[in-house]
Amino acid sequence: MNKINPIILVLGSLLFSNANLQAADTEVPTPHSPVTIQATDAENNAENQADQNLFETTGSNTSAVDKAPVTQADLEGVRTQISVLQEQWQRKLDKGTVLSTRNANLSGSFTVSYGFNNGNLTSLGVNDGFKVGLSSVGFKGNLHRDYDEGKNIDYALTIGSDKTSFNLLPSDLYLSYQILPSLDPDKPYLYVTVGQQKKPFGLEATTSDDKKPTVTGAQFASTMKLNERDLGLLIHGDLFPVNDYGFKYRVPLIEYNFMVLNGNGPIGTGNLVNADNSEDLLGRIVLNAPVEYSHVLRGLSFGTSFYHGQKTTSITNNAVAVASKGDRNRFGADIAYVNTPIGFTYEYAQAKDPVSIAVNKINVLSATNSDSHTFTLFYNFGEQFVKGYVQQDRYDDWWPNSYTSIHNQRKQT
Repeated sequence: MNKINPIILVLGSLLFSNANLQAADTEVPTPHSPVTIQATDAENNAENQADQNLFETTGSNTSAVDKAPVTQADLEGVRTQISVLQEQWQRKLDKGTVLSTRNANLSGSFTVSYGFNNGNLTSLGVNDGFKVGLSSVGFKGNLHRDYDEGKNIDYALTIGSDKTSFNLLPSDLYLSYQILPSLDPDKPYLYVTVGQQKKPFGLEATTSDDKKPTVTGAQFASTMKLNERDLGLLIHGDLFPVNDYGFKYRVPLIEYNFMVLNGNGPIGTGNLVNADNSEDLLGRIVLNAPVEYSHVLRGLSFGTSFYHGQKTTSITNNAVAVASKGDRNRFGADIAYVNTPIGFTYEYAQAKDPVSIAVNKINVLSATNSDSHTFTLFYNFGEQFVKGYVQQDRYDDWWPNSYTSIHNQRKQT
């Protein structure tokens, strides 16, 4: 019996320990401890295989046909489709797009006016009715673009009609080269332009047709031959520029223009031959207010211009035309304040022209003096005079019954 008791004790301890191990493996979690479920590799593989079969049946995965190698016929089919698309795109491009070897900007303008004469003065040359005072179409582009320094070569060609016969003649016809680098707006610019172009004298002569306050310009600009184009070489530049990067506004403190020209008017009026066989000189200097775009003095400038040349005059003496040359001079000063909404311009111009008179049947060279004062006051309104315009409206309402909020926002640029 004593020998049996130790054996029973050993067997009992082994049974209790095995029971504890099984209980640990199958312990029921308490409500306060989370349940952790661990999946075996076999279960994971089974789930992946099921997903794979599902994708293959729905077509979401690559099929056996897609895994097949590409044949020569497949490549030819793709190439044919690409060729058809290219042909369709090129056909659409040829029909709806103007092509050029270099980039070009197209512009144009025309004016329609109505005139009446209430004094029956035929000497004024004004009849009652409508007329087209000016029409033009222009092309401006780039012949060479310098991406390193911005020393570009540009061109301009503008064809316009005269006011009487409506014949088409070139008005702007020139080449321009940027001597100094132009990629940095903080540095000064310098251009040289050769060909037929505007004369940089005063405000009226240099203002483009779409920026003039009235249909016709000031009278002195036409009588002094300042608004005519002329053939010559122009050097234009500026110094000490000020930049407002927020509005893309650049204004130099000093602008200068110097021009050597024939002085005989545009092409079609004998300018190609330069009948007087001499060149005229022209210069203009402008001082601008070096301020930012939002400053109250933006658009304030002072300018002065001069012109010196020669003019051939003649007089008939005993049925013989006697010609002589005399100095033709112009001087001008101007002030401008072009801002929003109120602005003004004032320009003074003085001219001296030679004339031939007969004194005792002898040709005597004399001179006539003339001057002019031009003042313009304007008031502009509307978003067309600002850099950008954004209108924002919002409507917000709340109904207590349905607790619905309505928001409506509208933007117009």
